[in-house]
Amino acid sequence: MKLLSTSVFSAIITFVKISASFAASKVIAYFSGPIGVAVIGQFYSLTSIIVGFSNGGISTGVVKFTSEFEGNKFKQQQLISTALKLSSICAFFLSILVVCFSEVISKSLFESKNFKWPIVCFGLTLIFYAFNNVIISIINGKKQIKLYALVNCIGSIASLILTVFLVYRFKIVGALYALVVSQVTVFFITLWCVRKQEWLNLDIFKIPISKQLLSSLGQYSIMALVAAISLPLTQLILRNIIIQNGDLFSAGLWQGLIRISDGYLMIVTISLSTYFVPKLAGASDYIAKSEILNGYKIVLPFLIVVGASIYFLRFFVIRVLYTDDFFGMSELFVFQLVGDFIKIIGFFLGTLMVVRKLTRAYLFSEIAFNIIYISLSYYLVKINGLIGITYAYSISYSILLLYFLIFFRKLLFSKHEKY
Repeated sequence: MKLLSTSVFSAIITFVKISASFAASKVIAYFSGPIGVAVIGQFYSLTSIIVGFSNGGISTGVVKFTSEFEGNKFKQQQLISTALKLSSICAFFLSILVVCFSEVISKSLFESKNFKWPIVCFGLTLIFYAFNNVIISIINGKKQIKLYALVNCIGSIASLILTVFLVYRFKIVGALYALVVSQVTVFFITLWCVRKQEWLNLDIFKIPISKQLLSSLGQYSIMALVAAISLPLTQLILRNIIIQNGDLFSAGLWQGLIRISDGYLMIVTISLSTYFVPKLAGASDYIAKSEILNGYKIVLPFLIVVGASIYFLRFFVIRVLYTDDFFGMSELFVFQLVGDFIKIIGFFLGTLMVVRKLTRAYLFSEIAFNIIYISLSYYLVKINGLIGITYAYSISYSILLLYFLIFFRKLLFSKHEKY
């Protein structure tokens, strides 16, 4: 599997995902404005945190071991059985907690009981989120890129249709239900797409959980859980900082900005996640360095062109993706785009850290980064207003990149044997 061919399929996936995501954002922005976008952002962060827990954070480990066990049918089936059962257990207990505390969660996040029932609905459907993540990870690990693209594209289109319908009928509450219902729909679409795959059948559930695999997945679980929780939790805190120093409208502008960033960066992150996790599994320093440097040659020029285009066309981008109410975000683009560029440089090295199970170093980087990001945002937003959060973003990722470069200095700046 070559990076270029992987990137082509990833580009197809990403084009569909971005198109569907931005179309949904346009609908939400049209019917509810920046305030509605901010509310949706809060709910999305909540679901991201809980979904991270719902499958035990084992997705990266499942990708890696599925790739490693290629050719060993029993080991792969044992892995799938262990992953699905672990996800079932985690999702079950989390569902109970979410349903029982739905009113408390609604009051805490939205200062209202009105969003209790979308949260209850989300809790009751967690098992579908968890299973879908496991199946997608297996497809990725088996390098079935065409199938991976098909599942993601159909799922994105189905989610868009549901979002448009529910937002049109029920406005903000409809958007929350759309997030929940679309993910359940995506699971059944995924299940239909893999129905003929021999690696997925009911007999797999007869295979007992492997304690050895459980332990191995656990090493990835800690890292994945921290990553899955830290980003949405940080975004929840940052929105509150913006609201405290401004208002919900400003939080909606920032949410719109990060959706744009997430959209175009998805092209890169999906390509890298699809290609590098299986490729770097067990790779020597020589191969790892070669893959990373080759990746930079392809990705960084692309980011420069796309970033510059977004900046110079920012007013057009805002008008197309949102409404004129969002023009206030135009002054936020410069340092957000700089931060995006630095983020992707570090993403290569962070991926290597995860694949090599450098748990302590990775946990330190994630926790330290988010503490720095929140602290700088708190200080800079107070001084500079909303634009201060983009200053904090670019500075924080610069510090994280410096940490990665120091940590991998021998791999990056020393000569290695070819094999």
